[in-house]
Amino acid sequence: KRVYAVGRYDYQKGFDELIPVWHLVHACHPDWRLDIFGKGPLQEKLQRQIEALGLGETVSLRAPVQHIEQEYMASSILAMTSRYEGLPMTLLEAQACGLPLVAYACKCGPRDIIVDGKNGYLLMEYDRQGMANRLMEIMENDDLRAHMGKASREKSILFSKDRVMQQWIQLFVELNQQ
Repeated sequence: KRVYAVGRYDYQKGFDELIPVWHLVHACHPDWRLDIFGKGPLQEKLQRQIEALGLGETVSLRAPVQHIEQEYMASSILAMTSRYEGLPMTLLEAQACGLPLVAYACKCGPRDIIVDGKNGYLLMEYDRQGMANRLMEIMENDDLRAHMGKASREKSILFSKDRVMQQWIQLFVELNQQ
């Protein structure tokens, strides 16, 4: 009963959005927890936000860890409220570990990894209630969580080292033929 988030504690990652989302979730699911792994300049501000919303017992800001895969495997869902991304490693890592993914559909990144309704959900940016609803939907449905987790693991093959290397080789072959 753990939702996981990871990233630098800064404006880009939008944890100041995720904490109020969790306030909505916690009202219905006080037995679940949110762990946010990272560090950065907004750590104190985020901690004050957690305390102001009375979430000190259910939301933890945690230091980065060496073996992050273990943390993914000890979680049920990955949540991401980034304002912008490139290709978010946290989604790729969580996907490879078989986690359902719930993220804001910022301009780049999440849409390349999440197939809405298959391996997770994409929400409009700043849709806190929608994010909370989708998290709770997965939390409340073991079968859905297992199905999305399996779909995540299957989709992770598209980002495997062998697959990506084949794409690069194919590109170089095509460029060389021009």
